[in-house]
Amino acid sequence: MTYEESIAVSAEIGRTIAQQSPCIRYTEEDLKNAEKAYSKEELEELKTLGLMPGEFETFYVLREFFSEMDLGSTTDGGYIAQLFRNGRHLDEKIFLADPFLSAVTVPDRSIGRFRLAHSSYERGEIFHYDMPDFEGRFVVPKLGFFSVPVSFPALYEGPIPWVSVCPSEIHSMEKAVRAAWGDTLVLGLGLGYYAFRISQSETVRSVTVVEREQEVIDLFTEYLLPQFPMKEKVRILCGDAVSYTQSLRDGVYDFCFADIWEGAVDGAGPYCKIRNEAKRMVHTEFSYWIEPQIRAYLGELP
Repeated sequence: MTYEESIAVSAEIGRTIAQQSPCIRYTEEDLKNAEKAYSKEELEELKTLGLMPGEFETFYVLREFFSEMDLGSTTDGGYIAQLFRNGRHLDEKIFLADPFLSAVTVPDRSIGRFRLAHSSYERGEIFHYDMPDFEGRFVVPKLGFFSVPVSFPALYEGPIPWVSVCPSEIHSMEKAVRAAWGDTLVLGLGLGYYAFRISQSETVRSVTVVEREQEVIDLFTEYLLPQFPMKEKVRILCGDAVSYTQSLRDGVYDFCFADIWEGAVDGAGPYCKIRNEAKRMVHTEFSYWIEPQIRAYLGELP
């Protein structure tokens, strides 16, 4: 299996998750019976092969998903083993203890075509809990599930969820959260998750967010920002993020995090434009959401 073939299979998995929200429905009795169907030797062999690095429940859910998608016909042993190694049974208590989720209550409110609301995962629903790695032999998704229903805040544009504080959002921003410092520029607001997290940091003096949609700003400033413990650090500007960076002088900000795209395809254009501006701003450190994914789409990786 080639690197390019692994990207194609992973993309198909992503489309299935996005379009169908696949859910493995099972009971505790199903788990017990499934585990009993394996001998001790077979269970040890699964561990040796890397297919069951953790608990049986994770292996079972991924096995059922693997079977439903008929992935055996389009993958090889290395890809399969990595898919199972990447699998995670997430703890809802740890997820809900996230600093933003535990501090900010998101009401159901609308302004114009945007609405604050909640989305949810069912028990056994398959989702991406983080972005895949692009530096290895294969590009393999990181799939997870909860064993109980879990809801989380989301921002909708009409019927479409525009952004949400879900596991993949949290994990994919963690590195950029730790990297922020000084006077920080944030391109893209969403629910304000990134602005909330870095405003809590002692190394961050100020947070300036550039957001194009005034309705999103209005929802945020009326219902969410007042709940930020360090809200005095945060200011919001309405404008186009790319145009704003093009007008910036070098050294105005110490750090910039760009997150104005939904994925690699729509993000490639603005990413390249912002990265081009970053070349002249040598006194500002730049970070980009899902940069490896975008660079892979542009053909710059591996």
